[in-house]
Amino acid sequence: MSGRACGLALGLGLAWVVAACEPSGERESAGARVSSAIIHGTDSDASEDAVVLVMHYDAIQIGGAAAGCSGTLLTPRLVLTARHCVAATDASASCDSAGNPTFGGVVSGDHLASKLYAFVGPQRPDFLTGLDRGARGVEILDDAAKTLCNHDLALILLDRALPGAKTAPVRLDGGPRFDETVRVVGWGVTDTSSNPQTRQRRSGVKVLAVGPAEQLGPSEFKLGESGCAGDSGGPAFAESSGAVLGVLSRGGNGGQATPGDPAACLAAENVFTSAAAFKDLILGAYAKAGQDPWREGEPDPATLPPKAVAAEEAGSGCALASPPPRKGSGSVAALALAAVAACVSRRRTRS
Repeated sequence: MSGRACGLALGLGLAWVVAACEPSGERESAGARVSSAIIHGTDSDASEDAVVLVMHYDAIQIGGAAAGCSGTLLTPRLVLTARHCVAATDASASCDSAGNPTFGGVVSGDHLASKLYAFVGPQRPDFLTGLDRGARGVEILDDAAKTLCNHDLALILLDRALPGAKTAPVRLDGGPRFDETVRVVGWGVTDTSSNPQTRQRRSGVKVLAVGPAEQLGPSEFKLGESGCAGDSGGPAFAESSGAVLGVLSRGGNGGQATPGDPAACLAAENVFTSAAAFKDLILGAYAKAGQDPWREGEPDPATLPPKAVAAEEAGSGCALASPPPRKGSGSVAALALAAVAACVSRRRTRS
């Protein structure tokens, strides 16, 4: 992650794209930058299309303010990202082992969900011709904390499913483990480009520490060199399972590189917010998206076969008990046939 806050500025109405970096007067020792592609990574292909580009664009703000982040699709219309990607916040933060801020990290308030967009695919969207249109946010889901420390995680519910998108499982129990190997994927600046046209990835990254620890809250964990400006909100995937462990929050290397300079990301430390620490929030977001959660180590619920007809009928109250034998069995048979007809009619109505 960069030692300076950087974002990709997008003039949606004017159809132009530039790199916009937020200037800073603070030293890294005062606080790690919270807006954080991948350093020393490689191109990410379509197999990693669960990782999307997240844009905030508000033409009402002076100059048409815009910023770029990364995120992960948990369902075709539910994005997991960082809180600072969906809210107005301080540009840097420093936190103690209890998850309390010692510098910066203030959350002023969430953006309008309708000003957030998600774009799928390994290539940077074609904003110039408008051929690539992202899904728009309809709701932001977070824990309403007033600090980024220990709380830098949020979800965006989209207005529609992104076509052709892939989704990823998530670790909701246990959290990250010390020395675990992860893969980082995102849309930020790289060591060779400030505006990469292809999404980047870096595998073989180790978990260096799990909070609570020095400058890590209980809901946070730390990686070494990996992300940079624009990777904020992007995932750390467990290489053993492919599950999302958390989202990139902040980082830096203590240097004084200029904004957007990849030198600020070399040999840097990067702090992620653990998904497992927000289990209830994430489960509630799945419910709002109308899909069962895809937990680590389990099959994708979207690929499971439909429930058995018998289970459906039982749920509809159509289970028929055999009546005890008695005289006048003709009338009993007629009632049974009527009940069967009612069940068939109900099934047709539901189908």
